[in-house]
Amino acid sequence: MNAQTAAYRIDGRRREKRLVPIDSTKRPLRSVGLAFGVGLIAGGLAAIAITRNHTPPAVEAFGSGQSDAPTSGASRRSDPAIGLHPTVDQLMAMTDEALERIDPLVINLAVARGVPELFDLDVARYVNTLDAWAAEIRFDTERHRYRFAADPEQFHHSEVEYRITWLASDINAVFKVDYDIADFDAADPGNLFLNGVIDRKLGTCVSMPMLYVALGWRLDYAIKPVAVPTHLFARWDDGANRVNIEATGYGADNPDSLYEGEYFVSDAMKTRGRLLQSLAPRRTLAVLLLARADYWSRHGDHDRRLADVLRANLLYPEYPLAIIELERAWLARGKHDPYYADVLEDFDRAVTRINERFLASRGHPVEKLIFDENGPRRVLVNPITGNETPIE
Repeated sequence: MNAQTAAYRIDGRRREKRLVPIDSTKRPLRSVGLAFGVGLIAGGLAAIAITRNHTPPAVEAFGSGQSDAPTSGASRRSDPAIGLHPTVDQLMAMTDEALERIDPLVINLAVARGVPELFDLDVARYVNTLDAWAAEIRFDTERHRYRFAADPEQFHHSEVEYRITWLASDINAVFKVDYDIADFDAADPGNLFLNGVIDRKLGTCVSMPMLYVALGWRLDYAIKPVAVPTHLFARWDDGANRVNIEATGYGADNPDSLYEGEYFVSDAMKTRGRLLQSLAPRRTLAVLLLARADYWSRHGDHDRRLADVLRANLLYPEYPLAIIELERAWLARGKHDPYYADVLEDFDRAVTRINERFLASRGHPVEKLIFDENGPRRVLVNPITGNETPIE
């Protein structure tokens, strides 16, 4: 069988990667009676020259201090103490350790439900949908393990890459989720949050990496989002294995150097801004809040935009986008509401006049009321010497 070529886009630029098609005649039918003779994305994980943190030929242990992914079909469950409808303020008050126990889908939709048209989202339905998807991915991953045993080199002798391959393959080929290259409009919240990906089977660079994170959480895969200017991708990062996952490119493992060049990531952005670093849950929440701030901006709600930007700065103060958006949001509110444009000038003028009056009065005695054992008395205090003169 000949290799096929698939095209995808990063930031509007067309790229190509190899897909190794699967011979469907050699695959057992699914338990529901369906066969999916679709392209296995194995070659796609090595399409671009990649710098890896694992060394062939030895097959690596899965994870870092983690047990293998469960095969029972049961998905990991979110902390029942939080439930399915936490508020953003509740989430902001939690530590990263506590947030790790919360379903990333629930966190994502908690931000989404702040948008008026998504207030009554059926969170349970989306949780059940991703639970079912995760169970199918787990089933396929174990069912095709013989491929890894027969040809580990195809997966760079990496258990992690084998699992990522099937995760990416099922997302694209089984669940038919693809990157929406036609349009991105932040005014439509379906382009920003996971409900849109699940319902439409189309996602953006904001939403698709979060799908990998949410499914990975259910599978006990250490997948986290990663930010660069104007773009997000996903990464398996368990401390022992570090594999990038381009969610808008069928799971391609692009090296950090590609993102540095394509998105002009400076050293300061990496070290101080934590770009190209795997994001912990609190910083991920900040990224989601900035996405919602973009929604408010497109709808002219500058107060809510600024509120979300302020929240993002509390969660991720080093994030360059959070810093830039804080200035932009404040200026936008001043532009659309004269009070915020004028009040700074008025307040500054008042402070200047008060200081001028104080400086003009220096050296003049100040009347002061003092209480002691003899009762209240009034004195004049020299502000320079501190000497007191009784007032008769």
